[in-house]
Amino acid sequence: MEVSNEAKGSTPNVNRPMKLLTSVVIWYGSFAMGLSASFLGTTLLQFSENYPLAPSLVVYFGIAVIVGFSSGGFDTAHIVWLIDLWSGEAAPYIQVQHFSFALGTFVSPLIIRPFLAKREVDQTLTDFTNSTTNDNMDPGTSEIWIPFLIVGSSCILGGVAILGVTCLRNFGPCRIGNQTNPPNHIEKKSPNTSYKIQLIMLACLIVGTYVGMEITTVQFLPTFTHFIPLKLAPSDGAKILTGLSAAFMSGRAVGIFLVLKIRPEIIIVGNFVVILVGNIALHFVGGTSLEILWSGAVLLGVGFSAVFPCFYGFLEKHLHVTDVIGAVIISSSGLISAIYPVIIGTWIEQNPYVLMYTNYGSLLICWISFGAMYWIIRGARVEGYVGGKEEHGAMIELKMKEIEL
Repeated sequence: MEVSNEAKGSTPNVNRPMKLLTSVVIWYGSFAMGLSASFLGTTLLQFSENYPLAPSLVVYFGIAVIVGFSSGGFDTAHIVWLIDLWSGEAAPYIQVQHFSFALGTFVSPLIIRPFLAKREVDQTLTDFTNSTTNDNMDPGTSEIWIPFLIVGSSCILGGVAILGVTCLRNFGPCRIGNQTNPPNHIEKKSPNTSYKIQLIMLACLIVGTYVGMEITTVQFLPTFTHFIPLKLAPSDGAKILTGLSAAFMSGRAVGIFLVLKIRPEIIIVGNFVVILVGNIALHFVGGTSLEILWSGAVLLGVGFSAVFPCFYGFLEKHLHVTDVIGAVIISSSGLISAIYPVIIGTWIEQNPYVLMYTNYGSLLICWISFGAMYWIIRGARVEGYVGGKEEHGAMIELKMKEIEL
């Protein structure tokens, strides 16, 4: 069986400085995507009929669709690229990438804040609120184009940087080793099709359920705080969400170092436990205690912080995540998570605790699916199959041993 790296769709062997440079560029691109992803949502609250930089609301939403489509493509590509680049050790690099995105969403309101009317400033802390203003910004006097120029330039710079490292990787002096084909014989068996399909299906279910839980919790938390017995004002609900976001970003920063010492599956299980504790706190006590409400929100932020990047770090060790597999997982999970806003948005005003109920169900599905995935992987190891790092790197490792001999 003669297979080359290029035939397998992998990144050509490059030296470590080039890998680090490529990773930094991907991280910056994720930061820029975080800026743009939350930027449109923030500014949407500021205009009711007129928009200073677009001739109509239709054009505005058209721009938002383009941003969403581009972000989805980048979201799929950058994870696969990092996994391909750091095969078998991608977990901390994926963690940094997600921290970069979280940092971008945190910085975005700070960029636009000075250019908004003072009465609207408090609304920039969250993308989700039921209150709007009837005052329209005058296109002739508004300086709203300045933050848009900043964020747009940041995104363009990210695209140029990615194009630069791609050209440098393909044509520059960054390759190492002999690019000839590896040896014909491999002692370990590659995972069969059934094994791969099972892992992909479970990955779609886990990612879709988890992403739906995370996004809707962030989206509807201010609404939840308004309809619980405490009946917080929208501005106070925004502060609660800010606490969750800060804990979320801090947890991702800490996770960069945790994944170097602790296996991803252990971090995932630990985060699920933290999410469960935070959910219980909000459900049973948070409705009547402001202190517990804050504590529960912070716990949810910490629990959400490392699940997504650690899961991909776990998956890439047991399955070679190609472009197609990455796209299937992201797209399928997006369809699953799209169900959540419909369910919660319909019932949250009548019963705000529907947010907690859906989180319980999501955690149960994640627990069962992740347990099934772990059981399948252990069974594959007993049968002698290899995946992820071994499948991707076994040929290269055997080739290097032949060269040493």
